[in-house]
Amino acid sequence: MAHRWFVLCVLFVARMSMAVQFQAIGALSPVYLETYGVGLSDLGFLIGLYLLPGVVVAYPGGRIGARLGDGRVIAFGLGLMALG
Repeated sequence: MAHRWFVLCVLFVARMSMAVQFQAIGALSPVYLETYGVGLSDLGFLIGLYLLPGVVVAYPGGRIGARLGDGRVIAFGLGLMALG
């Protein structure tokens, strides 16, 4: 029980960083439109590319989690995210 606040803080930071990364494209879209001459469909495609690895990794990640154990896989993934 002593680590629950630490875990909550880690989850908050992880979700916040993902939200900032995801929302940065939309927030900066007027700058991208002017600077790079891209259209809104190009920006939508860029957001879709950002989410595509989640679709590809979800099934194998679930199988690995079932085989090795949820806690071990989550700790490994959190370590990789921290390194990234």
